[in-house]
Amino acid sequence: MRSKKNEEYKVVDSVGAEGGRFSHTVNRVTRLPKSTGSPLDEKAAPKKRYESIWYRKEEKAKTGTIEVVAQEFFRLIIPGHPKVRLSEDKTGKKFILSQEVPGYRCLQNMPYQEINKNIKNGTYTGLGDVVVMALLMNEVDLKLGNMGVDANNRIIKIDGDWCFEEDIGFKDKFAPT
Repeated sequence: MRSKKNEEYKVVDSVGAEGGRFSHTVNRVTRLPKSTGSPLDEKAAPKKRYESIWYRKEEKAKTGTIEVVAQEFFRLIIPGHPKVRLSEDKTGKKFILSQEVPGYRCLQNMPYQEINKNIKNGTYTGLGDVVVMALLMNEVDLKLGNMGVDANNRIIKIDGDWCFEEDIGFKDKFAPT
């Protein structure tokens, strides 16, 4: 998978390990328009594509392509999931970019009674879709911290770097005797 090289982003804020919302360093960023060197660049109004917010995390252990393929497959089958891209900065460091989901609220931060009630009464939709897709893609990291609801109360799954996993280290521990 080809990454978008040398794209520049402006950090809006840090929401990762330091910000407390994720287990790894994640920054909210906006994409900076590419300059052509023309004096008209500064006068032109920014295009809508440069106004969206993205979550950027550094690729770890070459799982970026897996995460992008997994999350884009989720988006193909279940509309409403965020766009995910692989990007590379000028130093060669690779990042995974996930477009911000409007109104996203993490399920991990909600009371279980509220989640249960809203799924049962149909306020939150799409849990079955997410679970079936996670099973098909062998997602071993499906948990409340990686799911949330969007502004339309659809359940959205994020963080696909553990999809397609074959060996998570439990092989010998649970082998039949």
